[in-house]
Amino acid sequence: RSTAGPEGRSRAGGRRPRPWWLLPLAALVVLAWRDELLVSDVGVVLLVVLLTLTLALLAPTVAYLAAGVLVGRAASAAALLAGRRLVADPGPAGRAAAAAGAVGVTLGVVPVFIGSLTAQAAAGDRDYYVLPAVGAGICALVALLVIAASLAVHSTETVLVRRRELATLVATGVPATVVSDSQRLECLLVTVPLAVLGSLVGSVGYAVLAADLAGSTAEVLVGLGSTAAVSVLACWLATAVLRPWVRDAVGPENLRTV
Repeated sequence: RSTAGPEGRSRAGGRRPRPWWLLPLAALVVLAWRDELLVSDVGVVLLVVLLTLTLALLAPTVAYLAAGVLVGRAASAAALLAGRRLVADPGPAGRAAAAAGAVGVTLGVVPVFIGSLTAQAAAGDRDYYVLPAVGAGICALVALLVIAASLAVHSTETVLVRRRELATLVATGVPATVVSDSQRLECLLVTVPLAVLGSLVGSVGYAVLAADLAGSTAEVLVGLGSTAAVSVLACWLATAVLRPWVRDAVGPENLRTV
């Protein structure tokens, strides 16, 4: 989708996602002002639900903005192809990776929680809480891998639907690896920024609630770094597994019209 600019250049004509995430975010801000709710069990549950819903609804917008930045600075055909595809239609990919933000919150909270527990709790409490926290972190890692796989499958389905167009592109001289690389970049663009944003919200938010933001700097950085690294690794693994299907989709046999 493109339109002619005043100087003859084309620019993306994709529709910006609607900001539905502002609704739960507004409710979250109202909840934050009610101290009596935050200290209650109901308030904590509402806080988690609203935060998760905000990050889930924010996914298409994050994908759209990240893709727009990439398109403006694209230095390769793969980056331009991935960015334009997301700018034109960020909704399906964003929805496929909607849970990445919630997983990022968990990955951000776990190191800050363990660090705070190690510094303040007694030995018995540490033994009681650390193992479940580590288990929650492992489950979050597995969930992130599943999300990346889901997004990679969605991207592969898009390639299969458009196999004739992409096979024509490859037949004109564009290497087939460009299509595979664009699929991987698309997965990274949707998953990594949202997961890192969730990790930042989770780690900083928990440190603020624990009244130890200054002393939790190292744990916050560990959460951000591990979330980014695991997100990248998950996208690489998922797209590597599906690469044979992508290469078959852009083969010359797909140029047939009947």
